[in-house]
Amino acid sequence: MDVRRLESDEVEAFVDDLWLPLAEEMADLDPFNALAEDAREAAVEHRRDRLDREDAVDYVVEGRGLVAGAAAEIRAAPPVLRHGDGLRVNEVYVRPECRGRGIASELLTELEAWGRMRGCAYAGLSVGRRNETAQAPYREHGYAVERRQMRKEL
Repeated sequence: MDVRRLESDEVEAFVDDLWLPLAEEMADLDPFNALAEDAREAAVEHRRDRLDREDAVDYVVEGRGLVAGAAAEIRAAPPVLRHGDGLRVNEVYVRPECRGRGIASELLTELEAWGRMRGCAYAGLSVGRRNETAQAPYREHGYAVERRQMRKEL
């Protein structure tokens, strides 16, 4: 399968076919991730804005329609730290019927190559502790737990 950049005429399909199902899966795993009522419109606008950014990328994989997508952006290193800029992997989603074919791995490879070409020193991501489906490909790609994110309701 071919990994390629998201095109402007695919933004709504990306949101409807990939991002919203991802968001629903994340909300099922953790109610903290429940979407706002106007999430679709905001997500479409957000994706359109990202198309012109030099520090962000959205990739898709096409099969019968869009079957997978991923997003990342460059996070500048704080001036007080020695490490270089980082690639922040924001999302990797493969439609359930297409999982287990190495598509997530292909997307990660492309995101990491994109980050390396832009001088990123490392890649990082967040994954829900209950999202075991996503954790396996990340581990296979060499991602390891370096921090624990903690949360408390107020």
